Amino acid sequence: QINLPVASTIPSGQTHNIGYHITSTAPVTLYACNFKEGSWDFAQVFPTFAIGDNYIVQNYTNNSDHPANVAFVATENGTSLSMVLPCTVTGLSLPAGSQYTATLDSGQSLMLRANPGGDFSGMEVSSNCKPFALFQGCAAGRVGDNGTNSGRDHFFEQALSPAMWGTEFVADASLNRSEGDRVVVTAGADNCTVQINGSILATLMRGQSHEHTLASNTTAHIITSQPAYACLYLVSYHNGGTRGDPGAATLPPVNRWVCHSDFMLHQCNNNPSSQYYIANPYINIIAENTAVGTLALDGTVIPASLFSPIAGTSFSHTRK
Repeated sequence: QINLPVASTIPSGQTHNIGYHITSTAPVTLYACNFKEGSWDFAQVFPTFAIGDNYIVQNYTNNSDHPANVAFVATENGTSLSMVLPCTVTGLSLPAGSQYTATLDSGQSLMLRANPGGDFSGMEVSSNCKPFALFQGCAAGRVGDNGTNSGRDHFFEQALSPAMWGTEFVADASLNRSEGDRVVVTAGADNCTVQINGSILATLMRGQSHEHTLASNTTAHIITSQPAYACLYLVSYHNGGTRGDPGAATLPPVNRWVCHSDFMLHQCNNNPSSQYYIANPYINIIAENTAVGTLALDGTVIPASLFSPIAGTSFSHTRK
């Protein structure tokens, strides 16, 4: 665990020297996370070989008083970023639809915060062929019902460059959530059909998104006709029926799956008397059928009998 300096307010639209360059002598898994009680969230940080020089943003549209953010970190000097702003941005005297450019050197970062009601979804960002990282999300958003009683939470993800997008995804919903989860699919090219569990539900143009409600305890098999980005969002507490506030998790396309994965399940609140305590955390596991009976968790093979097939696919799922 590496503690970073706390910045209570990072001004929007200004360049900052607060990027971090992390190297290791062996492969590692890296997460960026916050430890605020009742609002803990994290995002996996990708290795530099996985980042690109262009992106399409996906934000979850919400009516929270904490609007959408995007943040950029440069890996090379003279990284020139270019985008058309779909909304007005705090700290920038530019109307929606304006062309905006910024130049960052290695390790420098830039955050843009939408004005209330704004959203960066569908915004395309490109550089002068120099790779950079893009993070997307919000400080305290709502998923599902936007009523004042619904829980808000911090959720953010590092964006995948379209070069890493795919056309097939599988998702497993949370347990015992009365409103289920949300899956949002963003198209990387025009006339992109979105098929979920065998039904075509939308045809999207480049940068457009489709939101699908994934009922609790169910799975989704997603096929798109063009490369796409898919993200699973957990709904707000008071909407979902059980403890657990909004969160976001990128769904890797199946052609990007790996045969070995290192991760950590962290119980951030160990006080059983706390209203935020979750007594029985679990993980959803989806594997190809050919791997069932060989997949091990912490060195112990998960019995094949614990897996259930996902209808119409070559995948199965379980929870541990």
